[in-house]
Amino acid sequence: MLPGLTATDLLPDRTLVYIVGCSGGLDSVVLAHLYSELFHAGELDESPVLFHLDHGLRLSSARDARFVERLAATLGLPLYSDRIRLRVLAHRGGFNLEEAGRLARYRRMSRIGRQIGLPYVGVTAHHADDYAESVLLKMMRGATDRAFLMPSFIELPLSRKETISLFRPLLKTTRADLESYAKEHGIAYREDPTNRSDEYRRNRLRHTVVPALKDEGWEPGALWRRLHAGERFGRTTLAAAPTIEHLVLPFALFEGASAGEVKHLLDRALLRLALKPVQGSADSGVLGEIMKQSLSGRLNVQTKDWILCSAGDAIWIFRSDAAMLKRPAYTEDEREFIIHGRRIFRYAKGERQTVAFFEPGMRTTTGTKLKEIFLREAIPLPLRSVVPLIVEDGRVVRICGAVVGVKDVRFDRQP
Repeated sequence: MLPGLTATDLLPDRTLVYIVGCSGGLDSVVLAHLYSELFHAGELDESPVLFHLDHGLRLSSARDARFVERLAATLGLPLYSDRIRLRVLAHRGGFNLEEAGRLARYRRMSRIGRQIGLPYVGVTAHHADDYAESVLLKMMRGATDRAFLMPSFIELPLSRKETISLFRPLLKTTRADLESYAKEHGIAYREDPTNRSDEYRRNRLRHTVVPALKDEGWEPGALWRRLHAGERFGRTTLAAAPTIEHLVLPFALFEGASAGEVKHLLDRALLRLALKPVQGSADSGVLGEIMKQSLSGRLNVQTKDWILCSAGDAIWIFRSDAAMLKRPAYTEDEREFIIHGRRIFRYAKGERQTVAFFEPGMRTTTGTKLKEIFLREAIPLPLRSVVPLIVEDGRVVRICGAVVGVKDVRFDRQP
């Protein structure tokens, strides 16, 4: 087994059919070997399935397909394979090649699962180095820390009526671990020549920035573990998979954008929230309402699944069932208030102070209307009624914003 992994890390449920995406490269070939070993050792009720998709981008792709075919025969596993014209699909859908390839793979995995007719999960070989590269790319685009989450389980919507359960069991494992395992066990794999090209930004980061960071002691596996400390591998159920509850985007992304560009942006954001794409056109439906409101510089649109609103120079998108949209529980003793949000928050308690929530007409100890403070601090509308307030003699002393993921604000009493 790979360093830091156990059999339970790879098998959240032994009754599932594991559909393992296999390109023929190092990561997915090692993953195929691991699932084959577990199945033949009696750890799985159903045989894992290998899946290979030829994107039709390289002359050598047919050799990759034949390699995976031989691998499946050697491991004694069923193989499903297909070939597509990825450039054509990307052009038709308005995606880049990476996005189009990912969507095509997941849709075919879903189709295979339906054909098999048993409970299944799609398995991909994303590892810690992949995750670290993704974090660096997102940082370059100005993403916030919540965009850095990459849970091992995710329910991914593929269309209005179709979702797929995906499992990424190697996120605690580094590329170096995989290379050592393959060498130790004599595992052959294919090399994708495009991985050596510096034409792509991800490759440039992989070849220059990541090695420099590793020389300074950076460890990709530790990065993933730290940001996902609350996630349990192994016997975690798919239903309990952690889901991102909200995203924050710069409002500038909407300024001057066409309806198609706005839809593409929102669809990607909703996909990240495990939600279905936005409906409507430039002139009607939800998309039409967003386009109309965006002209005024303010947004507040709600569906049964999500809430989209602007605050300051940002756009917030919440899942309607987000825990952060509910008023948090709290307790108190003689010295402090203990508020239970994303974690436990403790605030010193004054003699005449209590915890309250927003009501119209509330003012701070400086005499300013609380509504004006919410606007000044760019606290989004859905959070204003749930953010805890510390109140003294009917005036707000403190906005406990950290409880709901925004800034704490304290007020001094008027002289």
